[in-house]
Amino acid sequence: MGAMITLALFAGLAFACGRPTGEAPTMFQDETAVGSVVVPTMEATVTHQIPDQVVLSVGPEDEDQLLAELALPVLNSLAENEGMVVTTTSDLTEADIEEGTRIIVLIGGEEEAERLIPMYPDQTFLVIGETELSASDNVSLIGAKGLPYKQQAFMAGYVAATLSPEWRTGMVVTNTSESITGYYTRGIEFFCGLCRIEIPPYYEYPIIEFSDPTSTSDLNQTLQSLGSFAVDVAFIPGELSSLDDGSIQSLIIGTVAPDDEWTPWWVATIEFDVEDSIREAWPQLLGGVGGETMPIGLRFSNVNELNFSPGKLEHTNLVLEDIISGSIGVEAIR
Repeated sequence: MGAMITLALFAGLAFACGRPTGEAPTMFQDETAVGSVVVPTMEATVTHQIPDQVVLSVGPEDEDQLLAELALPVLNSLAENEGMVVTTTSDLTEADIEEGTRIIVLIGGEEEAERLIPMYPDQTFLVIGETELSASDNVSLIGAKGLPYKQQAFMAGYVAATLSPEWRTGMVVTNTSESITGYYTRGIEFFCGLCRIEIPPYYEYPIIEFSDPTSTSDLNQTLQSLGSFAVDVAFIPGELSSLDDGSIQSLIIGTVAPDDEWTPWWVATIEFDVEDSIREAWPQLLGGVGGETMPIGLRFSNVNELNFSPGKLEHTNLVLEDIISGSIGVEAIR
């Protein structure tokens, strides 16, 4: 009997081992179907957060455009540091003031500012440029009294006098800049007093020439005329045309960045500066606080150290700081 059981077991094992390898035993055939769990897949939802924004509204006037060119780089830099973006418009409406608008910067457009500011008492405004508006809890002002053209001309006269051994100075004047010639003269006299010339030629300086600096022929003819009066240093406010090298004999102080052809004769650019005031106001603007009133400053750029030494620049910057602060009043000097 034991032998028969052993034989039966051996036969069963032989049968199992002899099954073709491609077939699984019946008891294992449905294991995958029984043991598998079908897990439903879900697509991930990605939310794109819209960054807070600074809205810059720029008016149509040339002065508005100039201030925008000066303000936009520093606004972009400060906004980027805070993870914000700057959007620019020339026609600010309620639709532009969206959720997430942190600061509204207005350059020009007095009526627009008067209309919008009362509508948004919880919004922070920065107004740059001449305005009749007053600073308030949510409004700060930069340059409410306008651009410092008088101080710019005064500073140009002061620099010209420091660079001319006998104060032989000149200025190229247009219809728009004629009103500041007196401030240019005051800047010269602030440095040298009576500015008496001891050796010829004896002309009454500064030499004032009327011309259009954006016209190549007019400007080059004017520069030749200044040279005939032995002018050492001349001030040319506004845009500049191309230059005929043979026409210029004087060093030049300007208010815009010069092309490379001007470099050998260039002293420096005296340009308007809103960057320092914007940076000063920025922390309070981020905090939703207004109430600041700051001037538009001046600064030197495009300085040619061959014509304007670091020592003279350092000294002149001290005078410039006093002019901007009001310690030196250009109106009071005669």
